[in-house]
Amino acid sequence: MQKFLKGKGVGRASGSKQRPDGDDISIYSGLPKSTTRNPKWPEDHNAILGELLLEQHVNGNFCNGNMRKEQWTSLVVVLNRRLRTNYTDSSVMIRFKNMKADFKTLYQLTNRSGWGWDEELHIPVATDELWDEIQQVNPKVARFRRHPFHQYEIFEKICAENIAVGSDARCTKMPEPVVNLNSEEDAPSFFQAERINALGFLQMHS
Repeated sequence: MQKFLKGKGVGRASGSKQRPDGDDISIYSGLPKSTTRNPKWPEDHNAILGELLLEQHVNGNFCNGNMRKEQWTSLVVVLNRRLRTNYTDSSVMIRFKNMKADFKTLYQLTNRSGWGWDEELHIPVATDELWDEIQQVNPKVARFRRHPFHQYEIFEKICAENIAVGSDARCTKMPEPVVNLNSEEDAPSFFQAERINALGFLQMHS
């Protein structure tokens, strides 16, 4: 509990190495100050944005959990065409940062000992005692108790390996294979596997 209150964790993320010291995590300190909140997006807009982000990830346009800058304009064009909206590049980028911040909080939370993730309800699950404990440290986390984050699995694919989590986190996933993107031999098979996984995911959520 002492380590819990200090907001320190040991780095452990899907496909990443463990580190002796982790970052101060957002479930204790709240959302990053640099992330400005936009008016709430409709959930169907979030869903389409998530699908487009996953496609960009599959196509190799993400690096360290962030999409390459030159890809944002084309993504926004497709997003607006599908939704019949007029979002600007900057507004969509801010929305991505907000979603990423929410995912980071949820990922660090659900990877603590005693916590889990409900794949049907898209919310973190834990005992009432654990919820009371975390809410005493940061009351803002309470909103995640009943507010679903439907794009959790997508963000887990595109940026989970860059997020540090607690020392007592559960580890149920095999590390992702390390791929040298400069190698023509590795890239085709890696991206082919990712495309298969992505297609299956999109079909399940279509």
